[in-house]
Amino acid sequence: MKKDLYGLKKAPRSWYEKVDSFFLEYGFHRSLNDPNLYTKYNKQGQIILISLYVDDMIITRDGDDLIRGIKRLMEKVFEMKDLGRLHYCLGLKVCRDTGKTFLTEGKYARNLLEKFGMDQFRSAVTPLQQNLKLRSDDGTKEVDATMYRQLVGSLIYLTTMRPELEYYFVSVLSQFMSKLLESHWVAAKSVLRYLCGTVNYGILYTDASIVILPGF
Repeated sequence: MKKDLYGLKKAPRSWYEKVDSFFLEYGFHRSLNDPNLYTKYNKQGQIILISLYVDDMIITRDGDDLIRGIKRLMEKVFEMKDLGRLHYCLGLKVCRDTGKTFLTEGKYARNLLEKFGMDQFRSAVTPLQQNLKLRSDDGTKEVDATMYRQLVGSLIYLTTMRPELEYYFVSVLSQFMSKLLESHWVAAKSVLRYLCGTVNYGILYTDASIVILPGF
């Protein structure tokens, strides 16, 4: 199994089939919207949720007994390590206070700025200039797209906790992955400058929150 997991091209598929069959065997249901999310209800109506990312997973529940039970089952089949309460996972930091949970990818954002040499730049108020219209042919010279693709891919991962970037700015930049012009690269660095001043932004959940979805 170790060779299959880490040494072969088919490893990700083989691992997923193994862990997927385990969860289904023990009464979990695979989400129709996200195949890496599994849920299960006990007789008392309590729920346990498991979010899978390759061989890392996050488990949450209604009661502690549910978590202890599933961990005992998994330890019989898999070699695993329990890292305790969730504080940091895959670039995501979880901060808890009484009645509040704050999710941020601040460390990931700082590493991203350092990687592209933008951590010492002055921050921008908005991700892109107002009324900026990017085109596939605007007269600027064509440049190497390798770094640009890496940057856009990294920004897409960052939008997990930064929806204000995803809904417009990152989607605009991702339209020019095949033919990169200098103007596109300048726009991408503008998003990084905005990130300099908002590196610790995230999503705050509170027990007393009343969720209101406004539409425009």
